[in-house]
Amino acid sequence: MKTNKSSFEHSVGMFLMFVYVITSFVAVNGLLNENLNTLALYAFLGVGFVIIGLNLKRIRLTTYTIWNILFLAASLIVMGYSPTFSIMSGSFYLLIVSFALTFFFQLFIRNGKDFKKLCWYYTIASLLLMIMLHSRGMLIGTSEERLGQDTFGNANIFAALMMIAVLYELWLLIYGTKNILHKVFIIFVVLYNMYGLSLSAGRKYVIIPFIFLYLLLIYKTSKTGRKHIVLYTLLMVLIVGAAYNAMMKIPVLYESVGVRMEGMLNENSNKVEDDGSARIREIMRKDAFLQWQKKPLTGYGFDSYKYRAKQIVRKFFYSHCNYVELLYNGGILYFLLYYWIYYKVFIEAFKRKKVPQEYRAFAIATSISLFIYDYGAISYTAAINHIMFALALKLIYFHDNSTVCNDDNNVLSGEKV
Repeated sequence: MKTNKSSFEHSVGMFLMFVYVITSFVAVNGLLNENLNTLALYAFLGVGFVIIGLNLKRIRLTTYTIWNILFLAASLIVMGYSPTFSIMSGSFYLLIVSFALTFFFQLFIRNGKDFKKLCWYYTIASLLLMIMLHSRGMLIGTSEERLGQDTFGNANIFAALMMIAVLYELWLLIYGTKNILHKVFIIFVVLYNMYGLSLSAGRKYVIIPFIFLYLLLIYKTSKTGRKHIVLYTLLMVLIVGAAYNAMMKIPVLYESVGVRMEGMLNENSNKVEDDGSARIREIMRKDAFLQWQKKPLTGYGFDSYKYRAKQIVRKFFYSHCNYVELLYNGGILYFLLYYWIYYKVFIEAFKRKKVPQEYRAFAIATSISLFIYDYGAISYTAAINHIMFALALKLIYFHDNSTVCNDDNNVLSGEKV
């Protein structure tokens, strides 16, 4: 009876997770009613809380969840001397939502098969979004009018969603399926999504998938246990070369991401506006770092850099760098607490040699590529990033490919999954 009850709860949770992921992509301005995603979120979280209530005696917190609680507590402490104290709005509210989502994603992703399903959820969701944009003539973008600005209100939100989807798809391609037709389909979706990413003109979002893919490949071993690092390195050189050539030679790609990529790589580029954008970001990064040195232990308070940015660039901007944003806001201890989870995911994956390589590869690729990503983005409030880290840490505790995880990783302790 308990098994049937658990199976039913799991099936309902996975279905609502699927609906939430789908609506996160397509329930946006100009496509579907945005309230659909809100309803899906509340339904997913609501069912999660009900299941927790029914199984309260068997609840056990994972390492990731404990860390997340500590980071929330630290954020609340540094908020005490922030220019504004706001718990149920702004960045702290995003942290609360992120905590709830990561907790319930861990609750329902109980084995490798569930994780593969999640990868397919993101594949389907991103493909649906691209098809809807294409069919409505909205799949257009330049460096000035970036794809995603109208639908998501910010091109970076669109780009971040698509980038994360591509990362899941790449893992699915390399490790998640052996079916040739599935691989061909995934390659098509990846290329389609990368085209959309290019139209969003987000340089870092385009670069990170290549880093993620390379890390997945060099960690891959043959049936005899051999790694083909040289071969995969040469393959990545060809892939990156082809992609860069396409961005520079194909007009629609050059007008969006190509011109911005050129501005980043070439200081003498005549694309003054794009260079100006890059300079503003660099000014804020340097300013946040220099200001942090004046208060290295405490920083200036949670989510406070935007007030500093208002003084130097006349806009409420974040610093465009997760490293200095955390340093400025909360000081060195706050920074170290946050990045401990990156270290934890990496080191656990590195040292647990008996864990299947597909899970170790995902964890290592996630920790390294998203750490690099943080140089040009603010990610500490991004639920989609936190979900990847939570699942990466959970995956490396699996004993086998799909069925059993150890007690440290099992949210419902005492339950065989």
